[in-house]
Amino acid sequence: MDAKYDNQTVLTQELSKPEATFRLYHKTGVLPDLSLTLRVFDEGIINVKWTWPEDGTLPADKRKHFEIPTSVVNTTRASRVGDMVGKHVIIKTNPLVIQFTQQQGQTPVYFEIDRIIYDSYLNWIGMNAFTMYTDLAYKGVMGLGERSQQSLFYNDGVYSMWNTDQPPLLDTGVPPSNQGYGTHPFFMWPHSDNKWVGVFFKQAHAQDWIIENDKVNGVTQLKQVATGGITDIYVMVNSNTPDSVVSYYHRIVGKPFLPPVWALGWHQSKVCLRTLVENQDVVEKYNQYRIPLDV
Repeated sequence: MDAKYDNQTVLTQELSKPEATFRLYHKTGVLPDLSLTLRVFDEGIINVKWTWPEDGTLPADKRKHFEIPTSVVNTTRASRVGDMVGKHVIIKTNPLVIQFTQQQGQTPVYFEIDRIIYDSYLNWIGMNAFTMYTDLAYKGVMGLGERSQQSLFYNDGVYSMWNTDQPPLLDTGVPPSNQGYGTHPFFMWPHSDNKWVGVFFKQAHAQDWIIENDKVNGVTQLKQVATGGITDIYVMVNSNTPDSVVSYYHRIVGKPFLPPVWALGWHQSKVCLRTLVENQDVVEKYNQYRIPLDV
């Protein structure tokens, strides 16, 4: 299926605003039109979001996509006043390519989205993460969930995100990598010595991430294949260190919760408990010694 969309009416004056919405047309007409919104979420953070056209009706035979509730991740704040989308975004047409840079009209480009398939049960996105490092100095991207390999940066492969309480690739040695408990569609990479870039997908559906590293040209090709959901992406283009990227990430999802001190020292696992009697005995011992069992 053709993964290329286009927009025939991208207006420069629209990109001079803190928020801009465009209608996307599928190149071959096989898939329905989409509504694309770009907005300045915060200083140095660009939000990219697309779904069915916002005219109150669904395309024929299509389902309404799930969106993560604001009670979980609240990103409903108004667009940043006084800033403009075009400061960090370059839109190319025929076909559509959305590129991200630090400053309007400047190179290099840090990140781009150049392929889209959006249907009722498929949300497929093709992306490129660019770096000035090549060959032996090339690193690639890091992030994307929990323990999947020994290397901090991702090797070529398919990495699944769907919490199944199964041991990951690092433990089994069998690809693709399963997820135990951590689904975090957030990754970052070093573009140069003093520039780091981060990308967060506000996406809760089951998803595979396909990673291909082009070390010769300094490009990491990423494909996200999800079972649906509204596309809601946050690109962080204004960081000099990985710590700075994480700080921007917390502006989106909020600060981490700190549990009580007593909860940090011990966690009871069920892995070694094989019978109901063993489980009951453990619970009774917790009660006997007055050790809190629920965190």
